[in-house]
Amino acid sequence: MYEIQDNELEALYAHEDLLGNTLMELGSNTRVLNHHLVNGMRVRPDSSGRELVVEIFAHKTTRQLLSVIREEFGSHRVLLHHLKWGLVFEIV
Repeated sequence: MYEIQDNELEALYAHEDLLGNTLMELGSNTRVLNHHLVNGMRVRPDSSGRELVVEIFAHKTTRQLLSVIREEFGSHRVLLHHLKWGLVFEIV
């Protein structure tokens, strides 16, 4: 039987807090998800597991959409998947 170490438990709680806070924030900011060019969105941990990445899926990219994304998720790492071209852009 595997016993969880204190540092592993702390990391798990920190990750859950980060995920919970981000989901609450995302739930209250639906301008991007409701945008007519956006097909979907998901949130996942980055490779380090310390931060979250917001992935947005859209058929077309416009300046207005990029502006809304920056307003809503400026403090998070955002990847925009352009479905028509099959490209992924990181929004900075």
